[in-house]
Amino acid sequence: MKLLLFLFFSVPLFLLQIELIAQEKVPEIITDRPDITESAIPVLPGYIQFEDGFLLESNNFNTDGYNENIRNYTFSSLLTRIGIVNNFELRIGGDYLYEVDKLNNLQSNNSGFNNILIGGKYRFMNEESDGIDFGLIMQLYLPVGNKSFRPEHVEPEILIPFAKSFTDVLSLSMNIGSHWNSADNIPVYLYSASFGIGINDSWDSFIEIYGDASANSQTTSKFDFGFAYRPVNNFQIDVSAGNGSFSDFNSWFIGAGLSVRLPHLNL
Repeated sequence: MKLLLFLFFSVPLFLLQIELIAQEKVPEIITDRPDITESAIPVLPGYIQFEDGFLLESNNFNTDGYNENIRNYTFSSLLTRIGIVNNFELRIGGDYLYEVDKLNNLQSNNSGFNNILIGGKYRFMNEESDGIDFGLIMQLYLPVGNKSFRPEHVEPEILIPFAKSFTDVLSLSMNIGSHWNSADNIPVYLYSASFGIGINDSWDSFIEIYGDASANSQTTSKFDFGFAYRPVNNFQIDVSAGNGSFSDFNSWFIGAGLSVRLPHLNL
């Protein structure tokens, strides 16, 4: 655990020093965090981008004689994005999760890797020339890691991200898609909409609604908000928080993260 915390804080600072030396004249970093909505814009060819974060989730369940609190600590949610060619990136990611389950007076702990994924993102339309950013994300969640967290079988996911800027300050990004639930053998339909609000050249904020639906459950509606700060073009710090639903405040989360884009590798 100490090693994970050390890497989380020290590696991005080391990479930031590389960026400050390089001082590359490239567009500012565009990330797929901290909101749920994925960007339609892939990483530029020849660049590698690391997006990592910490997340604390709390879920409370209270009924007659039954009181349970589940806290999930995601110590690393690393997503590596590699720009291969124009408008296409390779995506590799995974989480390390520590779970604390308190049921009445009993407590159990569990930890391990979760949500190992590999996939790609392609952009079909560019807002500069087509008036909108529009893309496709296809990725696979692999049955690798802790048996309590990982999927039973390979789970494919398809997302359609698109985005539109209305002014220099206000923008809208949306995702629709589907994720295969291998435990129930049914598709889960996903949606999200993130409203971006620019504060200044270095600070951005967002407000987002998102959720899912399947044949085994009703449609969920959740929300979150957050801020991102870019001191330089290749580096971003973010914080976010959200709630499990608009009416049930027994479920909430807070998170923070760092994103770094390495100097061009001349691939």
